[in-house]
Amino acid sequence: MYKVLYEHNVKKDLRSLPKKLIKQVLDRIESMLANNPLAGARLEYHGKKLYKYRVRDYRVIYTINTEKNTIEIYRIRHRKEVYQNLDVI
Repeated sequence: MYKVLYEHNVKKDLRSLPKKLIKQVLDRIESMLANNPLAGARLEYHGKKLYKYRVRDYRVIYTINTEKNTIEIYRIRHRKEVYQNLDVI
């Protein structure tokens, strides 16, 4: 089981989600990704090894650190805007 870590800007992303969806997204992250981080699709972006996980129309962008058994969540946004400004990650 992997430990899930959240970047500081993820709180802002969660507040922008519909209230009903917040619990669903967090439950999926804690149950699915924590047990199987490769459930998401690989996303190559300027040499960075990122992964994306779909929850309805929203995407979770994260990285996997197998040495420390951690998953670091960087972004949770609507699919239309989640890929904008990935350079910041």
